[in-house]
Amino acid sequence: MGIWSHLCLCATALLLVESAKKKSLKHKNVEDEEEPILYTGVQYYADCPPECNCLPNFETALNCESRRLHQVPNLPPRTLHLYLQHNRITALTVEPFSNATELRWINLNDNRLTSKMVDNKVFASLPHLLHLYVENNDLAKLPSKLPTTLQQLRLANNRIGTVSPKDFSRLKNLLLLDLSGNRLGDASFTPQLLTGLSSLIQLNLYRNRLTKLPPKLPRGLFQLYIERNAISTVPEGYFDELKKLFSIRLNANSITDQGIPKGVFNISSLLELGLAHNQLTRVPDFPTHLEYLYLNHNQIKWVNVSSVCDGPRVSEEGPPRLRYFRIDDNRIKHLYTTELMLCFPILQSLIF
Repeated sequence: MGIWSHLCLCATALLLVESAKKKSLKHKNVEDEEEPILYTGVQYYADCPPECNCLPNFETALNCESRRLHQVPNLPPRTLHLYLQHNRITALTVEPFSNATELRWINLNDNRLTSKMVDNKVFASLPHLLHLYVENNDLAKLPSKLPTTLQQLRLANNRIGTVSPKDFSRLKNLLLLDLSGNRLGDASFTPQLLTGLSSLIQLNLYRNRLTKLPPKLPRGLFQLYIERNAISTVPEGYFDELKKLFSIRLNANSITDQGIPKGVFNISSLLELGLAHNQLTRVPDFPTHLEYLYLNHNQIKWVNVSSVCDGPRVSEEGPPRLRYFRIDDNRIKHLYTTELMLCFPILQSLIF
């Protein structure tokens, strides 16, 4: 056998060995991915599940984040704060929670939960629960029998397509509801839908499938976020009963000048108004006490400063209190900044 033949055979053998190593390593990585990662540090509590980390200075917390878990471990009775985000949990059953009935906080973000695999009794067995985070999962509907104690419910980025009044009728203590990034349309939002949420202060419906604003909102609402939908009109008098509302974000909708009735945003408590990425050709009426105004990415051609700064409202309430004003990416050829600065004496940031 010549030297070149010998070298070719050696090279072939090396390639075969390398290929076998890669296949073995690939197979090993797949197996590693399927197995939970056990915590290898010092465990300060004998009842701490091996997949989780129990910190000495946070006795009530169970940190099981990013452990490749496929199910919830059995929880010790002392657990009040449970962190299960970034795992592969596909189902929730009652058994792991049977000893942890004092739970206050559960984070299940970034898992693989589906509505069919969530036992109806799981959350009913947690009568003291305050915060429930189930974002970035695969839920098609709201979890059943949520406890009346709940204060925050975060369900962003699921595929929830319908909700009904019975989903919220028990949640009289709920302060924050986040349903952004779902598939909710107008049909779900009946006048009765949100009436049970008497304590609600923040509602987030960002990136859904709404073409209209919900017909009735809780009166105590502070913040309303309905960005990235297909809303074209704000009904006349829509905010009249919302005496505490200080932030409205309607960015990235299809709102036109005709869709904003005169004075609809004259809310005594309003501080922030977002109407960016719409189809406006003029600056809408806004109250003199407004502090943050976002009108960027519209089709506005000019800013009529006199319409804002002249008139009886200004003389009664004092000069406008606008601090931050975005009007960039419009069709404005020239902006009279001196007039704007005189009109808005405490303006700190102008982007155009």
